[in-house]
Order: sequence, then structure tokens, then C-alpha cells
Amino acid sequence: MKKFSERYGGSSLRFRHMAVAFLINEMGQILFLQKDDNSSFLAGHLFPIGGHIEENEMNNPIVACYREVKEETGLNRSDIINL
Repeated sequence: MKKFSERYGGSSLRFRHMAVAFLINEMGQILFLQKDDNSSFLAGHLFPIGGHIEENEMNNPIVACYREVKEETGLNRSDIINL
């Protein structure tokens, strides 16, 4: 099996602060997004809603979660209960 760095490029890993939101509907289904088949990283894989926490969000990651949900799904804060 290939090493992570060989498989995804680069010789070192960088650590990043990330915000991830799992949206669950009334039937218990969890929303995942799917990477485009032409994506340069993890093409075709499923992943949760999320992304990097911006510097001004470091002390309030819930703000980053709402931002990522809006960016990736179009859902507004008022559309979500109990994030």
C-alpha cells in the first residue's frame, strides 16, 4: 500500500483547524457531499460538510460551521436546528 504522501502528493503534512457539520434529518439520514470525479484530492469520495476555520473564527468554531454549511449547501442558519 502506498504511503499517504505518495498517494496524495507532497512529502509533509500540514495541520489545519477544521470545522465539520453533520446534518441529520428527521429520518436519521446524514448528509454527505461527494467530491467530483475530476477532483485532485479524494476524487469521487464522500465527505461531510466542512472546511478550514478562518482566523477570525478560531474562538468561535460554530460560526465556521454555519459558514461552511451555507457555502456548501446553500442552507441558512435559520434552516438548521441544533447545530
